[in-house]
Amino acid sequence: MAPRPTWSGALHLNAFMHVQVSLTKGTESYRGKEGLTELCACHQAPFQRKAVCVEGFTRPTQEMEKAGETDGTTTVVKGVPDGEDGYVVLEGEALEAIEAAGTSDTIAIAALRDLHEIPIERTAGLFYLSPDKKVKGSRKAVEVLYAALEKAGKVAIAKWAPRGREMLVAIRPANDMLIASVLLYESEVRDPAPYSLADHEVADGEIDLAIQLLEQLPSEFDFAAATDEAVSVRQQAIEAARNGTPIPKRAPTAAADAEPDMMAALRAAVEAGAAAANSTPSSEANGPVPVGAGN
Repeated sequence: MAPRPTWSGALHLNAFMHVQVSLTKGTESYRGKEGLTELCACHQAPFQRKAVCVEGFTRPTQEMEKAGETDGTTTVVKGVPDGEDGYVVLEGEALEAIEAAGTSDTIAIAALRDLHEIPIERTAGLFYLSPDKKVKGSRKAVEVLYAALEKAGKVAIAKWAPRGREMLVAIRPANDMLIASVLLYESEVRDPAPYSLADHEVADGEIDLAIQLLEQLPSEFDFAAATDEAVSVRQQAIEAARNGTPIPKRAPTAAADAEPDMMAALRAAVEAGAAAANSTPSSEANGPVPVGAGN
C-alpha cells in the first residue's frame, strides 16, 4: 500500500493555468540504529502524552530546572527495552560507550564517480569542507584535493560517522569550495514505482503546446535573493492575532470539478499568456485554468 500524500494543491504554471498535484514523502525513517528511550527515573518507564509519567510526575523543562521549580517532576534517564516488558537503564560510561561505538573522526573516501552518476535526488544535507586551522599544512592538502577533483571532473563518495550514525556523502568541487552533500541510503528511499509515469500517453500536439506554455515562464531565477516568504506571512498573522486585528487569508485557488480537454486547456493558456504579455495586468482577472480534478 502506497503512503498517503502529505500535501495536495495546485502547481501554478502561469496566471492562466494550474495543475492539481499531490506530494508524497519520498524517504523512510532512518533504520540504521536502535534509539535510546527517555524514561522517568521513578518508574523506569517511557513518558506518556505531554511528558507525564505513569504516576503523574512530569519531566522538568530547562526553564523549570534553571528556576529551581522541580516539585512534582522526575529525573529523565535513558534506556533500551530488555526484551520483555521492561527497560534497562543506561548511565554514564555506558551511554558514552554507545555514542563512541558509532562515531568516527575520519571521512573515508570509498570511490570516485562522475557528477552525472550521483543520485542528486537523494541528497539530504549540505556541508562545506574546509582546512582544519589547528593542523599545519591542512590548507595545502585541501587545495590539492579540490584541484584534483576539479581537473578530473570527479566526485568523491565517502562515509562519515560524526555522531553515532554513518552517513554517505558526495564531496565535489564547486565555486572554489569543497561541498559535501549527504546521500540517502537505499533503505531510506521509498519505492518510487507507484509514482512512475512510464506508461504515460501524451500526444505530440499536447507536448508542443506545453512547451510553448513553459517557454513563457521566466528563464532566470536569483537563488541568492530567494527567501521563505511564508515565514514573514505567518509572522504577520501571529501579530494580527496578538493585536486583535483580522488575520489575513490567502484567496483560495479555484479547482476544476472534472478534467477538461487537455488540448483545449493548453491552447487557451498559451493564447492567454501571449495576450497578457502585450496587455495590462488586469487581463489576469479571469484567473488560472485548472487542469485535473480538485482536492
